Amino acid sequence: MKTDAEVVQQFAMLVVYTAKSDKTQPSGKELRGWATDELLRQLDAYLIGQERDPEAYLTLTQNALTEFDVKAMPEIAVLLTLAVFRGLRLMPDTPGKEASLCEFAQDLEAAILRLPQSNRKERLLSLLHYHTGIFYDAYGHYAKAAGAQEQSAEAAKRFGDESGKAIARFVATVYHLKEVLCDGHPNPIGAHFAVLETRFKLLVEATRGSANEVLWGQWNGPVHMILACLWLGRDHPDWDTWAETALAAAEKLGKANQPLAQLVRALKALKAKEVSAVESLGVIVDEIGQTTDAKLNEVKAMALLALMQRDLATGDRAEAALLQWQIPESVKYIRAIAARLLP
Repeated sequence: MKTDAEVVQQFAMLVVYTAKSDKTQPSGKELRGWATDELLRQLDAYLIGQERDPEAYLTLTQNALTEFDVKAMPEIAVLLTLAVFRGLRLMPDTPGKEASLCEFAQDLEAAILRLPQSNRKERLLSLLHYHTGIFYDAYGHYAKAAGAQEQSAEAAKRFGDESGKAIARFVATVYHLKEVLCDGHPNPIGAHFAVLETRFKLLVEATRGSANEVLWGQWNGPVHMILACLWLGRDHPDWDTWAETALAAAEKLGKANQPLAQLVRALKALKAKEVSAVESLGVIVDEIGQTTDAKLNEVKAMALLALMQRDLATGDRAEAALLQWQIPESVKYIRAIAARLLP
């Protein structure tokens, strides 16, 4: 259900009123001292995370930017523009969208670099590189995505955001792993998984007690470890703990995380050899169907990969081959894994 237009406009004006009097600065381990940044984060968590309505978030950020005097407070103007980029990135894919958002990101970086040195500037750089990293990942540019996340980590480090630094470094390693999975060299794959384990532990420690603890320390971090095990076709002693932690966190989060939570539940059932597991994975594939949503296509691809692995384990190569061709072309690393399973 779409968020009421009047409510969206009220949110936009709340952002404008907050921004006009915002003299705060992000600092230390917990960067939430920047009031406008924190408000946008809360609205993001509500509209995108809880309500799964990125269009409403895009509209409110565009409206707030229109109402705001961009010359009076250029740092906040850039923050609002970056929020618009976040909203545009989540819109359905269209011809030319990739090139348009690349140009948008380049213009944003130029605007940030023109700002005077401050913690706000470093926070903006960290946010920009984080979001461009996710954008590159969605289009299968894994090396660029990893590089952007490493830049995000360096910017976070410069103003003391240990939580943000750990998150970006962990995500960078996820993207590096996707990159080497496309190449298929066993030694780099194993090495990157070892780095991922190390950075996951650092992530959990750095986010403990912070605003990122549930979303990253308890949800995104454990989920990515579970998925990395799926990609590599391996088990891990901590797998069950990761699943329990992630599914408990999913109950605290919103609709946007439910497709992945559904996948984790199905993988948990498959690991336990429950009869319902195959059906649950099939439901995920059928419910997602044909879509341009990059995140949903990735969930669908991983459900298909899990079904392929199960069929190959039971000797049904013909069924595995049929599943292979259903994997969306956009999820390049999963297609590469599947191709190696069925040479």
